[in-house]
Amino acid sequence: MIKRISAMLLAAAVILTVALPVAATTSNSLSPATQSHAHGVASQWSGSWSGTGPFSWTLYHGDGTSTSAANVAYTSHTFPTYAFFPCTTTTFTQHTRVTDQVGPLNSNDTTATETGGNPC
Repeated sequence: MIKRISAMLLAAAVILTVALPVAATTSNSLSPATQSHAHGVASQWSGSWSGTGPFSWTLYHGDGTSTSAANVAYTSHTFPTYAFFPCTTTTFTQHTRVTDQVGPLNSNDTTATETGGNPC
């Protein structure tokens, strides 16, 4: 009887453990909030996040391109610089998407304004 009760309690504990929700990436931020540059001058961003690693991240530049990395252990990163080279002064909106073992989380949006110029 005691073995049967123990087995039932163990089974219930396993079911409860499996059914508990697990949080995805718990924070994700990108900075600076705004930046402005002359034509051809590169923008620079830093990001930080938390959750259950390993992580994969993607930085969306706002012009249809992105930079990414997968299976990283770090929780903060200075992203590669990026210049837009627009023909007219343009504001681009960036954000990061970080995914941990459980799920994804988008960061706050930031903006980079670059003055238009040649070549176009």
